[in-house]
Amino acid sequence: MEHNVIYLGNNARACDYIHCHKDFNVTAVICQSKMINDELLTCCYVREIPIIEIKNHTNLSEQLNLASGTFDFVIMLSFGIMIREEILQSHTIYNIHPSYLPKYKGKNCTFYTIMAGEKEAGISLHKVTTGIDEGEIISRKTIPLYYWMGNIALWENLLEQVPNLLTDLNDYLSNNNYSTFINNNEHYFPPVDQSMLYITGAMPAKDIINLVRSQENYSGVKFAYNNTDHVIKKIKVSCLDKADLESYTINENIISEGSIPVGIILNDKYYLKLS
Repeated sequence: MEHNVIYLGNNARACDYIHCHKDFNVTAVICQSKMINDELLTCCYVREIPIIEIKNHTNLSEQLNLASGTFDFVIMLSFGIMIREEILQSHTIYNIHPSYLPKYKGKNCTFYTIMAGEKEAGISLHKVTTGIDEGEIISRKTIPLYYWMGNIALWENLLEQVPNLLTDLNDYLSNNNYSTFINNNEHYFPPVDQSMLYITGAMPAKDIINLVRSQENYSGVKFAYNNTDHVIKKIKVSCLDKADLESYTINENIISEGSIPVGIILNDKYYLKLS
């Protein structure tokens, strides 16, 4: 049986993974106007899927009610509006969350996963309630999280598990004896704010590296040096050749070229190369 669904969100790959699954068909995409992007628009035009722009919860409720009878349920990923009880009373919604629930709840879960130095990352599908990333867990998958994977690669690899989550969702819908996983109201992580995106020379090397990894698809991290915020987008551990340092300035463990920080000395052999 093919399930007709509305996709809530702005992730084009997620939308197409759902639409191309043999048991699902996306009848419409609903996305906040401020989150519309070229990839999502391209996907919708290629697949001839109507895209509906909204601004708030009231718009969402109106559009879902207008579409009533044309879809079986809603699947959500990367959607920025909290779902209220009034919608859940009329419509069933499932959310795809990029963590191994109940761990790492909240919208910046991949940031916290990378910062924790995890060797695995997860993605889950759960039934939506009014609680943040709460509700019955229907499926969850894990992938390796290698050191060379930043936030972009992490998302791409997690999204590849969406078809497997959908297969489990179809099994759940067709099998009354399907075993789900218990969720809870714990393990919530707050949104990331700008103050969390600064590095210093006193931070452990792994924290600096992980912070840069977590921001590769954003605007980088900040390094406050000489009364200026410098943007750091790339980092690696490199061998320290003291002969090469003659043209640079060293202040404590910070290597700078003029007023720009280019490295952090870790010990007498290695340093963090910043760019």
